[in-house]
Parts: sequence; C-alpha cells; structure tokens
Amino acid sequence: MNYTRIQSRVWGTYALLGASMLFALTICLYTVLMFKTVSFTAYKQHMHTSMSESTARLGDLEAQYMTLKNNITTETESKLGFREVAIKSYVSRPSQALSLGSNR
Repeated sequence: MNYTRIQSRVWGTYALLGASMLFALTICLYTVLMFKTVSFTAYKQHMHTSMSESTARLGDLEAQYMTLKNNITTETESKLGFREVAIKSYVSRPSQALSLGSNR
C-alpha cells in the first residue's frame, strides 16, 4: 500500500509538471501569435499609407502630363527640332502561318 501511494505521488507530480509545461507552451504560443498579428496589422497600415501617397503622386504626374501635352503647338515642335517627314516608308514582314508544330 505504501508503494501505491509513492507511485501515485510520482504520477501526480508528472501530471502537474506536464500540465504546467502545456500551460507555459500555450502562453508562449499566444504571445508569439499576438506579436505577429500586431506587426502584420502595422505593416498593412504602412502599405495602405504608401499606396495612398503613390496614387496621389501618380495623379499629380498625370495632371502635369496632360497640361504639357495640351500646350504643344507647331511652334513648340519646330523649336524642339521636329519636322514633317516628306517620304513615309513602313516596314512590314509577310505574315507567317501560326502553328503549334515545328517549322520545317
């Protein structure tokens, strides 16, 4: 009977040790996952801010492009060295049949 009490205490100690290790592992896992969640949320917010700034900059550049494009006249073209081409020639090649097989 004394042997069963000692064995019962040993198993009880192991059970308590195992439960406390499981609890510690759960707490560590919870902490790591919460840290990852917070860092991903901060990264997502940073990316949204960056995208908004890029979109605003793109809009400004498009507006500048349209303004410059609408200000081009024949006088501006001649000042920049552009001139009308007298002879227009086009380069083309004969169309080839499209096939999935080898070209023999």
